[in-house]
Parts: sequence; structure tokens; C-alpha cells
Amino acid sequence: MFDSALNPKQRASDLARLGKEDFDVLVIGGGINGVGVALDAVSRGLRVALVETNDFASGTSSRSSKLIHGGLRYLEQYDFKLVREALHERELMVASIAPHLVKPVSFLYPLQEKVKERTYVGAGLALYDALRGFKRTLPGHKHLSQKTVAEIAPSLRNDIITGAVRYFDAQVDDARHTMMIARTAKRHGAVIVTRAKVESLTKKGKRVTGAVVRDLNSKKKVNVKSSTVIMCAGVWSDQLHQEFGITPGYEVKMSKGVHITLPGDAIKASEGIIIKTAVSVLFIIPWKDQWMIGTTDTEYLGEASEPLADRSDVQYIIDQANRVIQPRIKIDQVIGVFAGLRPLVANKKESDTTKLSREHTVDRPVPGFVSLAGGKYTTYRVMAKDAVDMATDDINLNGPSTNNYTTTDTTGWTYVPGSTVKISTGAGGGGGSSWYVGNGTSTITVPNTLGAGTFTYSVAPSYSNGIEVDKNADIKIGDQSLKEFMQTVSDRLAILTPDPVKLEKFAALKAAYDHYKMLEALINEDDDKTQ
Repeated sequence: MFDSALNPKQRASDLARLGKEDFDVLVIGGGINGVGVALDAVSRGLRVALVETNDFASGTSSRSSKLIHGGLRYLEQYDFKLVREALHERELMVASIAPHLVKPVSFLYPLQEKVKERTYVGAGLALYDALRGFKRTLPGHKHLSQKTVAEIAPSLRNDIITGAVRYFDAQVDDARHTMMIARTAKRHGAVIVTRAKVESLTKKGKRVTGAVVRDLNSKKKVNVKSSTVIMCAGVWSDQLHQEFGITPGYEVKMSKGVHITLPGDAIKASEGIIIKTAVSVLFIIPWKDQWMIGTTDTEYLGEASEPLADRSDVQYIIDQANRVIQPRIKIDQVIGVFAGLRPLVANKKESDTTKLSREHTVDRPVPGFVSLAGGKYTTYRVMAKDAVDMATDDINLNGPSTNNYTTTDTTGWTYVPGSTVKISTGAGGGGGSSWYVGNGTSTITVPNTLGAGTFTYSVAPSYSNGIEVDKNADIKIGDQSLKEFMQTVSDRLAILTPDPVKLEKFAALKAAYDHYKMLEALINEDDDKTQ
């Protein structure tokens, strides 16, 4: 329990559980959308299983630009909602959700005209900064002179570059990040099996009730029972819809994106560079001790599992970069090339089953089956929430608890909402603090030191009186007094369920809040006695 390891022993154990247990949600796909859905669902206290034909992030999710960003190009399309949504997710990932994986990266936007272009680009980046809101982790944009640009990026052509504007986004090892989301879902109780292919769906009437899964190692079939199936198959969506005999409300077209890598000494610059092209933008990204440059955006009609870059793709990237780089990049300097496929979603006009959110689509064509496609890597949490929200129509629940899962604030707190909550701290300096959630299937340890005394705060269906305080002890949790600690708990609950009406819907959170108020009254009563 609470083990995040994904290894042969875990796989064998979870494979056996697939055929023995009943699940609320069966997720098809181990890309960022699939593991994001699994984490969102399990964090709500649902019983979750995930199967992936190959390995985690083996498709699109390992072949991105490895950026967590708002998408500057969407500003020109006036898609402010999408940019604001993505920037909000970027700030969360850098500041609290995954600061060990998502790191800030700065870019120079080179200018070739002194007044008009600087005003235009500056206004756009000012809006980009403003859309992220008031809680800002990354620095804002800054105008740079030609002299400063020459010091930061000597490889930028000083004969045409008159200055630049610096701005910040973030970058991530996409494959590693996807794996860590899968491990987090596993730690909170999800059953996860790779090298397992869904061959067909099981149905009762028109309702999907699970799937027949083949273990690609042993070739044995397993019948998996689940209240709902959520498919996150990306560019394979159309193929699987056809295999399952389901008519979806959308179709997916594949767009190929190619990147090249160069050795670190090929470009002299200490920051990334972004330039506008005729069709999109080109990123020159510092990546460890190398440079990664991309991307392209061309229609792809080949085999989805093996997208390949051709010489024209590589030459296009080099030609675009050479517009501002000196000395010019040569094709024999390229040390690596990779291609990925974007699932671009087009809704079918006659469909009334589909919810389109500009960049991603959630569809429920038949009861018990939901599919998710499209979107940006950055907004995987938003997409996961939308998919699980739609899937809960087929699950016997009061409703979803919250989308604020796996959120760690700057003090080290991590919480995942579920149907039960237990906070307990051991006595003495060697203790810690834990928040148990999801019917006892999840736990997160908070690295705090507890002084003398004991404090237990528990909420569970069978445990109605979980308040125990040693009033004779000077209780400290980390640097917080007991009262300060309880205020932290209150703040967390307020974030989880800011709407009192919603709070009434979720018995566990309501019970948690009621118990908190009881403890608060107890503390206040004790304070009155000492005055």
C-alpha cells in the first residue's frame, strides 16, 4: 500500500487484480492524458485501473517541445481563455505541483525594428504576463538593448537584430514527467499495467461495462469490470473507435512535429530564442548540454506508431533558424532528430455527445464510455478533470469532489481530496505528519517535526469522534502552533470546497470541516480558561 514503484513485481500483482476487482474507472492509454485522468480519478477516491499497450509516454507525450507554456501564438488568435488556462497550470507546476521536474526557462524574442515591432511584441508579452494572474512565480518580461542581447546571445546576427524582449516559460522532461504522474496515481491506489492491450469492450445492452484486455507478454486475456471506460488514445482514437464499434462525435487528424538536436557549441547563447515563422513559431531551446530546435506542423498520413522526419523537415528547421543565427547551422551538425504526432480534433457537426474546449474534446458517445483527445501537454490536468467529470455520470457517486489534486504549497503541504481524511502526527521530534485520503488508499507524508505531546484529527465513516488533544503539552507542528496548524487545515479545506453548497454534497469533506470547527471551539474554550 502507498508504494509508487512500477516494476515487474508490481505489474504481475496489478495484472492479477485486473481480473479480480471491480473498478469505477478503466483508463485506456498511458500518455500524459491517460495518466492524468488516472490520477484525477483516484484522487477523488475512485477505484481506478489503467492499461497501456506499450510503455508510458511511448507516443506523442515523449516527443513534444518539452515546454510548459501558455502558447504565445494563441494571443494573435485572440484565444485569451486558453492562454490564461495554460499559464495558470504553468504557474502551479513550477511553484507547487512539480517544481522538481518543471523548471523555468528564459527566451529572447529578437527584434529587427526599433519602435513598431518592440511596441507590438512588448504589448503582447505584457498581456501574456497579465493573463497568468496575481500569483506569479516566474519573472515578467523585460526589454533588452542590442548590446545586452549581444552579450547574452553572441550567435544572434547583430547586423539585423536591434534588441530583444526576454520572457519566461518552463520546460520539463516530458517522458519522465508522464512517468511520475503514473507513479503518483499508483501511490494513491491505481492499478496500472503496461504491455496490455484492450481488444474489445464488454457491454450490457448499450452500456459499456468494462473491457477484454490481453497481456502482451503471456498472451492471456483478462475480463476487466468497470463502471466506466475513459479512452485517452491520442492519434489512435479513430482506430480504436472503429475496433470498438463506436461512432464518436469527433475525428482525429494527425499533424507531424519535428525537432532536431545540436551540440551545445553549435549556438553561442545562454538563453533560449523564439522566432516567428510564416505559419507558427520556432523555438531554439537549451536542453541540458545541447540545443533542441523545432517544430514543424505538417499533415501526416502514415503509420501512427512510427512517424519519421524527412530531409525537408530538417532543412526547414535549419533554414528558419539561420534567419537569425550566425554562423549558419549546417545539416552535418545535427546529432539527433525526432518526430511526434499531434492529434488535431475536428468535431462532427451532427454530434450532440461532444464537448469541445478549443484545444481538447471530451466525448460520451455511449453510456459507460468517454473519450478524450487533443489538447496541450501543459493543460493535462484541465483535460483530465473534464473527462472524469463527464465519466461520473456513469458512476454511483454524489459527484466529483474537486480538481485540486496533488497540489503542494510552498510550505511543503500536499493534499489529495477523497472520501475520508485523517491527519495525524506522532509524538516527539522524530514524528511526521500525514494526511490520509480516499478510503484509506492514499497517504502523503508532510515533513514536519512535532514537539512533545500528541495530536490526532481523524474523519472516517466509522470514526465520528476523532479529536484527541493533550492540553498539558506545548504542541508545535513544525514552526506552527496547534492553532496555526488548524488554520492551515482550514485554508486547505477552503481551497478544496470554496462553495458552501458544494461542501454539503460531499459527506467526507463536510465531516472534516465539522470536526475542524469542533476542534477550533475546543481550542478557543481552552484559551478562554487561561485568560
